[in-house]
Amino acid sequence: EIMAFLYDRLNQPSKSLRCHLELFTDGILSRVRRENLFDAIRDKAELVLCYDDHSLGLDRDGAEVLLQERCESDGVQLLTDNTDAIPCASVVKQLVDTPEHLYVYLHTLLTKDAHLGAPFADLQVELYAEYNPEKLLNFLRISTYYSFDKALEICEERNLVLEMVFILGRMGDNHRALMLIIDQLRDVPRAIEFAKEQNDPELWNDLVMYSRDKPEFIIGLLELGGTHTNPTKVIQNIPPDLQIPGIRRALTNVLHDYHLQVELCTDCKHVLEGDCELLSDGLRRLQHQGMEVECDQMCLVCQLPLENMPAGSSNVLAFWCGHIFHDKCILHPDVQLKTQMDSLTSSTNSSSVDVVKRSQHIIHSPADQRRLLMQAKLDRTMMIRQYSPACPVCVEYDQKKMQQARTGWSPSERKDRELTGSSGGAVDIPEQADLPPMQTLEI
Repeated sequence: EIMAFLYDRLNQPSKSLRCHLELFTDGILSRVRRENLFDAIRDKAELVLCYDDHSLGLDRDGAEVLLQERCESDGVQLLTDNTDAIPCASVVKQLVDTPEHLYVYLHTLLTKDAHLGAPFADLQVELYAEYNPEKLLNFLRISTYYSFDKALEICEERNLVLEMVFILGRMGDNHRALMLIIDQLRDVPRAIEFAKEQNDPELWNDLVMYSRDKPEFIIGLLELGGTHTNPTKVIQNIPPDLQIPGIRRALTNVLHDYHLQVELCTDCKHVLEGDCELLSDGLRRLQHQGMEVECDQMCLVCQLPLENMPAGSSNVLAFWCGHIFHDKCILHPDVQLKTQMDSLTSSTNSSSVDVVKRSQHIIHSPADQRRLLMQAKLDRTMMIRQYSPACPVCVEYDQKKMQQARTGWSPSERKDRELTGSSGGAVDIPEQADLPPMQTLEI
């Protein structure tokens, strides 16, 4: 105490703190925080944790409670809260000779920031396996910084099967992991759950083949396999003379599950049919609607306004793609003549019928006239459709796409090569012998 007092009077906090920590002076860690003496305590990590042990009293039982209390003690909290002033590497180097203190420090560091303890992940695996194997599996799940081979070696030395299964699953050795569950744990639900997590068909085949002469595994596959395994394959692999207790109940559950699946598929089919019908009705309504055409729009063939009809043209044709043309510009003359004559005949017949109906006072309103005119237009449209006219713009576009697919170059690549060739630069074209044979694409 006298030396600590003298060092305080001489303003030598590093030596003073060492004396106070060795004496377990009350409130010394609070003084470190209050006076910002982190540099003076940087090389005294072991004394700080010994101070925590004295404050807690390590003679008490209950390791789980003790670990939580030690992680919440003032000393380890002081070291982990001020990693900038007290580097983690320096603390780990000081605590190598006392692995229990190192385990407490790294565990507390993990709860605050897992990235800070990343350089010591392999060491932390060994410490968990030694002092708290129950928490090792959780550490293996949340950390990605440890070496799989090193962790597997540590778990094999201590026969930690669950941890070995998890590490082998991460390494991709699913077959070996499954064999560990089956041979050492003999845990059917865990084996099935592991196969579901990996979602590997070969793993399910291994499990089915292994369980063909083991009643408990057969029952587990039938009850817990679900849709991941085929019950028929499981049943076919059962030896004829094998006695399986509870097979009747398992098969009943399988049939019940499949009955539920059939009902679910049937209900889904009804819902899908209703949606299709609703969407089809909407599509028909859209197709029955007219297309708005402006008089100042241009015919894409003759480049004249639609209202300026060329000689021999009487109507415009609009396609669902949105392109509009004069009928003379895209229809064959024979087709145009036939449709015009048919329409004139229809109009003549309609006029004669119109006169007769007017005389009989059947047609007496403009609405009837509009209806007859619309009927004549629809009749002419149906006659034109018999000749399957195609939009020339879309046909030309499809031809260009097919030609592009045959050549193998995209438009941007072809344009860059043309620009490079026209500017005088060297175009690096491989020899024909080095090119693979070109296959024509079926569009």
